[in-house]
Amino acid sequence: MSLLIKLIFLLPDALLRLLAGEAKTAGERTMSPGIQLILSLLEKNSIRRDITSINPEAIRNFYDKMAGVMEKKPPSTATKDHTIDVDEGTIPIREYTPGKLDDSGAALVYLHGGGWCIGSIKTHNVLCKHLANLLGWKVFSVGYRLAPEHKYPVPLEDCDRAFEWVWENAESFNINREKISIGGDSAGGNLSTSVCIKRKEEGRVLPQRQLLIYPGVDRDSGYQSMQDFAEGFFLNEHLMNWFTKNYIRSTVDADDFYVSPIRYQTPLDCRRLW
Repeated sequence: MSLLIKLIFLLPDALLRLLAGEAKTAGERTMSPGIQLILSLLEKNSIRRDITSINPEAIRNFYDKMAGVMEKKPPSTATKDHTIDVDEGTIPIREYTPGKLDDSGAALVYLHGGGWCIGSIKTHNVLCKHLANLLGWKVFSVGYRLAPEHKYPVPLEDCDRAFEWVWENAESFNINREKISIGGDSAGGNLSTSVCIKRKEEGRVLPQRQLLIYPGVDRDSGYQSMQDFAEGFFLNEHLMNWFTKNYIRSTVDADDFYVSPIRYQTPLDCRRLW
């Protein structure tokens, strides 16, 4: 399947459109023919069946195998793996050093997406290499513990501890502890801004910046985008709700601003949002 997906992206758009069939749209937006074809193939191979009925570990393994299939090959990037202590366990962190490191001493702590339930350092390995080389910074990718085995607030606390660990060891990493940012995609974006809120509430040092890539900042599913993409786009409303149900302990958690950070009313001191 991974080889087939790679081949699909080598085909011209006109052929992809012919193979994919009638264009799928939502509002004024039209899906890429390549993505549409891939979703169609997944459907025919039963991979898009109700994955909420599958063991989370099986979903994680599939995601890991597909990691990097659709991504551009990254520049050469040095990596080093670390393990840090967290409450009742340990978690991995991977340090990325770009080929050309700028002299600012800046760094980024990166939190992967995956609905708090899937995803790993491996699934975002290529992305973190690209980020390190694009920014000229060291990047630290965090393998926080996942739901449903580890529900809220465990993933948040792991990510907060990871940021603290990078900050505490800034000198040994040859980075400037005043220029450490935090970021992530989807659930990782949620965790990034929630770490900032947590540290703000507890009077601790904040990340310099937040890099938020389509972050999930509200557990309310009543938005227009949720209605537009409720069905037929792989990450559908049912799957989104499944992620949330696995992450939170009860419906009360859904109203917590650490789960829905858009509800936090106090301005954060992080000086920039990307």
